[in-house]
Parts: sequence; C-alpha cells; structure tokens
Amino acid sequence: MEQWMMRDVRSVLCSVIAIAGLLMTAHAAAGLSPQEVSAQAPPSAAPAEALPPAAEILAKAVDAMGGEKAFEAIKSLRMEVTTTARGKDSRTELWAMAPDKVVVKQSYPNAPIVVTMGRNGDIAWVDALGEVRQTPAARLAHFLDLAGIHRTVLDMQHDYGTIETVGREPFGEEDCYKLRLAGKKEYGPDEGKGDRFAYFSVETGRLVAVDAPQKKSPKLRAVAEYSEWKKFGTVKLFTRIDAKPSQMGIPKIIKIGTVEFNEVDESVFAVPEQLKQPAENEGPAEP
Repeated sequence: MEQWMMRDVRSVLCSVIAIAGLLMTAHAAAGLSPQEVSAQAPPSAAPAEALPPAAEILAKAVDAMGGEKAFEAIKSLRMEVTTTARGKDSRTELWAMAPDKVVVKQSYPNAPIVVTMGRNGDIAWVDALGEVRQTPAARLAHFLDLAGIHRTVLDMQHDYGTIETVGREPFGEEDCYKLRLAGKKEYGPDEGKGDRFAYFSVETGRLVAVDAPQKKSPKLRAVAEYSEWKKFGTVKLFTRIDAKPSQMGIPKIIKIGTVEFNEVDESVFAVPEQLKQPAENEGPAEP
C-alpha cells in the first residue's frame, strides 16, 4: 500500500513539474521572461490567519473567569439552581466540599415534596418524605459534577487526551474559536462517549457553547450554551445554561442564582444517624 501511494505521489509530482515546464515554455515563446510573468500574474490570496493553539485559548478562558489561582482557592461552595423543562421549574440547593462531599435539596413548586440527597466519601443517602435510605455513591456523581460546574473550562485541560483548535466560525452572533475535545479520561454517568466541540469567544475568551454526543443516542448531538456571566467574589461564572438536544430529549434552561464560596460548614455533610454503624451510635462499650 505504501509503495503504491509513493508511486501515486511521484506521478502527481511529475505531472505538476511537466505542466509547469510547458507553461514556462509557452511564456518564453511569447517573449516574456519569468520575472515579467510574475509581475503580470494576479496577486495570490492572503494566507489564512493562523489559529491559536488550544492551550492558549483555554488559558485565556480561565483568565477571563478569574484565573487558575482563584479556582484552586475554592474548597467549598453553596449554590442555588433553577431548572426549567416543559414549562415547569424545579429548584436545587447544593452544598459541596472537596473532594467528595455533597448535599442536594430538591423541591418542586407545584408539589409539596422535598428530596434531600447526600454523599460523604463512599456513603450516600436519599431522604424522601422522612424516610432515609442508603444509595450507591455513584448515583450522586452527577451532583459532584454540578458542584464543579465553575471548573468546566479549567478541567478541560486535564480531562481530555486530545485538544486541538479546528477552526474559527460564528456560533450564534459570537465569533468563536472551535476546539475539538477527544479521548476523555473518564465519563460521568450522564455523559455520552465521543468527541466534543467547544466554542470560545475570540473577543472575550469566554466559553460560549459545547456540542456533545447524547448518552442514549451517541449519534445524536446536544448543545449547551453558556451566557449571562456574573462575578462572585474573585470568580466570573456563567449563570445560564441552555441545554438543547438535537432531536431526542427535552430542552432545559438552567439558571444559577446564589453562589457562595468557602463558607460551608463541614457539619452539613454529616451522615444521617440511621446509616451510622451501631458501634458508632452506641459509643464505647462499658467495662
């Protein structure tokens, strides 16, 4: 195969050289020197603008959000989120502490139901209607992802094996650089596998959108658009995400309200008494 390809390349090169020779001969016959030919030729198109490397685009995006040091200083957060789907709202209040503690309280305005879920290391639980039961910690992994939403751009640098700039094109009304993200090292429970494309504003450096495969139908795509940026302490965050499945799925609008960093008390993540080991509840045995 390689020999065939080399023969093919040599054949094309020979053809090009032969054609160039014929053209030079024709111009010579017309009494034109090579310099005169060059002077009469139309100017060549300007070279395409070189695209910046992906690392440079990501670094600019992180700086636009406050810088890496500002993110590394965040050890805990409390956040209020409203999700709208099919015209109905659900509200989520979330507390998180690195590396693996999270408590989520979900409520629905049209129903008197409050569900609390928590994870403290390998122990996870659900408290619904006063009944507490243990659940696999992996089921709450997506809440840890939500808790790390402020690190969306920062984590791109570490989560993918391949990141490359593949173009410059508009996304909506924003002039953007387009990055291809491939070879993710670990997929979350709600993520589809495959390449993703991230769009970053040429002007501001901010993340504009991510185009990703859907989990249940990888051939279908879903787009998340990030907007309405606000400053919380030393960090700037998007406070609105428009999640738009291409075909299957329900469009959602996620709005981030209150965000507080490094003000969470660790007692928030205490494991419910019902799930503690008997020895822990009973205290030391009597002599």
